[in-house]
Amino acid sequence: MNLKPYQETIQRYWNSRSERERKLLLAWAVGVSILLVIFGVIAPLQQKTVALQKRIPVLEKQLLLMRAQNQTIATRPAGNAADLRSTLFEILARKQISADIRSLSNGHIELRLPAMEIREALTLAQSLRDEPQAQISALQITTDPDHSVRMVLEAGKN
Repeated sequence: MNLKPYQETIQRYWNSRSERERKLLLAWAVGVSILLVIFGVIAPLQQKTVALQKRIPVLEKQLLLMRAQNQTIATRPAGNAADLRSTLFEILARKQISADIRSLSNGHIELRLPAMEIREALTLAQSLRDEPQAQISALQITTDPDHSVRMVLEAGKN
């Protein structure tokens, strides 16, 4: 981009002004620049800062509520769960394992574990069978072509 013609035009305009007009134009340019910085940069930043300062206490309260809720979930006594799916979800959450849980039919649940090796899946399956509230009577483990592990669990009395 060639700015030379514009620069020459502005230079001619500036040189054709008297000393008093130059000072007046310079003062106006400085004033407009200051106003642009104040209203274009500083004011929006100040508004965002005030909005965030108002939002921080709300977010802190939500965090405290979430932490308190997490502690009550973790310390909740184990009861007889009628729904195997919710029981498995609670157990996996406690063990911090991510899985896709689907109900296949009444009493049959499918677990898809994308980031788990078969050895880890076997250990998890054994620990799920040992959970008294899960009440798993049978399970089937397969691997999918994408190397994810799939478990089908059947609910029933141990």
